[in-house]
Amino acid sequence: MNFKNFVVIWTIFFVAFRSCSARRAKIHRLEKLNVNPNLVTISGFSSGAAQAMQFHIAHSSKLLGVGIFSGVPYMYGHDRSREDFFVTDPGNFNISLATDFAKNYEKEHLIDPLHHLNNSRVYIYHGTKDSTVYHGCGRAIETIYSNLSRSIISKLDALPAEHGMASDNSGGPCGMVNVGQYLVNNCKYSGVYEMFNHLYGEDALVKPNGTMGTVPLRGRFYEFDQSEFFDKKGFFSKSAGMDDVGFAYIPSRCSVPEKDVIDDNSTAIYKPYCKLAIALHGCTQTRQTYGDKFPRTTGYLEVAELNDIIVIFPQTKRSVYNPRNLSGCWDWMGFTGKQYGTQNGLQIKVIRKILSRALGEDTL
Repeated sequence: MNFKNFVVIWTIFFVAFRSCSARRAKIHRLEKLNVNPNLVTISGFSSGAAQAMQFHIAHSSKLLGVGIFSGVPYMYGHDRSREDFFVTDPGNFNISLATDFAKNYEKEHLIDPLHHLNNSRVYIYHGTKDSTVYHGCGRAIETIYSNLSRSIISKLDALPAEHGMASDNSGGPCGMVNVGQYLVNNCKYSGVYEMFNHLYGEDALVKPNGTMGTVPLRGRFYEFDQSEFFDKKGFFSKSAGMDDVGFAYIPSRCSVPEKDVIDDNSTAIYKPYCKLAIALHGCTQTRQTYGDKFPRTTGYLEVAELNDIIVIFPQTKRSVYNPRNLSGCWDWMGFTGKQYGTQNGLQIKVIRKILSRALGEDTL
């Protein structure tokens, strides 16, 4: 490990240590949400991008598309023996391995049929100066999807950006690893808006203008109980490296009953027209370390409020053992089990249960 990488890791732990804990908010039960089931997307940054790609391939029939920010290719972590924060060897990855895994999993009915990806929309971003997850990973992801999807937008060569979420109004310098700014880079480019604009239709979305905080967030941001979605065996619950709590944002227009209609059970009936996005943080961007900074500083909430996109932010957590996950990463190398990139992956199963609740499909 070189000195620069050493400094990055220890700065992350220092920021986490000195962060003050705010008084804990009330934890809610995730509700059935007011969404159009045909307008569901998933996106993520870094290890969250890897998990977003894995979930997309596993459950492509449920998704309109995927957004991948500074991620690694599907099954890139196969046979890695430990959690590795830095990805510096994309040139050694055999791209055909990813498609072979996907085709074999399809035959074994461990993922949805791959033909669902034909009309799926894909957005790929990767900064050219990324020293944590090297730029070649973005090109490998583009190559894999070029054989699977007809609608791909790639932002791979335009921004001299380091490892971080690209923003146009928050974060630190574009070409630096901004640990103190929660791994958000001010590159004068709204990655979240550009991603959603592609996934939900070119030039169909309203773009936030001005600095961070100029878009009034009139919706509801809350913490929800994530633990109820864990696999339970007897008296025990298997978290698979996930936190007990997740975040959700309900834009103001997605919370207003249509003409205050009330059903026989005195329950307000909402318009079923909002979009739904699942957004996955990267390593160290967990609730444990940064609180709610990932949702609040990356641009997701502003774009969501202006464009009626409900956003759910599932959370992982740091752990020393069972699993060993010191940075709170999403599983992209199998530390929760060999089928981590399939519908049987423990973290994928939790996200799927969260999605089922949001769509009103679950029976929990």
